[in-house]
Amino acid sequence: MVTTPNGPRHFHEFAGTRLPGTFVVLLLVFFTLIPGLWAHDPGLSSLRIFPTNQVLTAVMTYARADIETIVPMDANGDGKISAPEFESVRSTLNQLAGRALFISSTNSSLSLLQPPEVRVDDLNNVEFTFHFPPAEGLLKGESRLIPELPTGHRQFASVYGGTNELTGSFLLGPSNPKFEFVLGSLAGDKSEQSGVSDFFLFFRLGIKHILIGYDHLLFLFGLMLIPIRWLDLLKIITSFTVAHSITLALAAMKVVEIPSHFVEPAIALSIAYIGLENLRRKGEVKNRWLLTFALGLIHGFGFASVLGELGLGENRGEIVSRLIGFNLGVETGQVCVALVVVPILLWAQKKPIFLRRGIPALSVLTIGIGLYWFFERVF
Repeated sequence: MVTTPNGPRHFHEFAGTRLPGTFVVLLLVFFTLIPGLWAHDPGLSSLRIFPTNQVLTAVMTYARADIETIVPMDANGDGKISAPEFESVRSTLNQLAGRALFISSTNSSLSLLQPPEVRVDDLNNVEFTFHFPPAEGLLKGESRLIPELPTGHRQFASVYGGTNELTGSFLLGPSNPKFEFVLGSLAGDKSEQSGVSDFFLFFRLGIKHILIGYDHLLFLFGLMLIPIRWLDLLKIITSFTVAHSITLALAAMKVVEIPSHFVEPAIALSIAYIGLENLRRKGEVKNRWLLTFALGLIHGFGFASVLGELGLGENRGEIVSRLIGFNLGVETGQVCVALVVVPILLWAQKKPIFLRRGIPALSVLTIGIGLYWFFERVF
């Protein structure tokens, strides 16, 4: 129930309100222009560097969707790269790998010992492997594909010491595709890095991912759209957090694995369903946290796919640290968004015109965007 200047008002009094022509026009414009901009995450990739006394090995891992912005591969649109599809673009991928990474030592650039190895891993990511001669001292590197990938693409770079122990991390992006590190003798000495701690890099990644994760944000917005009490709002946000934390951990630790071409359409459908629920419910939100928990489990697998592209590390300590950092970053981003959106919604929900027209229109908009993303991700 919501109080208006004319007295108490229930949700069912505006749930069936007919949308005015202005809203219909806005919906058409939105469906035509905006979803196309929001449909794709700018992407995350990883770069792992393993120096030894015999060879310096670097492995770059990109999600299939990211590489396809440069080299289309999935000809049949099934979300996977089959062996024939891979072979048909192998030469192009070899050329792409050949200019993907530059590393130089104190005195000169390092030449590859052999052409880069290109393969598709078990998670349907594209992987480039480079073998450089061994080096010591100051090394400088540059990830050169970042400018060609969608605006905002980030790459998590990590360097491992002679004992395969993480010695440094960097977060690369369009404005900072270069990095440098100092190698010791590689006989047990740790490399010295200029990057910040591993935990905080993944914490930052979590914040950035939720802020550009428009599907997750739209899901939360849809949940907060109808008038609810603070206690109900707290239950909803908490249940979503707990749910996606559970599946994020299970998937990241490879206890449960669901292919992204199933998860991403399911996330889109969850958004459409919330919009439909906003129109169907009559102000009853007592147990909505249960629905949020169930759908939040699906969103957790979506977050896990991001970590799958990056790789969580070589040992349990790295995995736990990165997982906690990323998850806390996601939660921090959600809280920041809620602190901005909730006061605006609470103010708007006191306006009769928002109750009559705004909520139904925005609910229909949520349904439309969810369905748009569903069909785009399936087909």
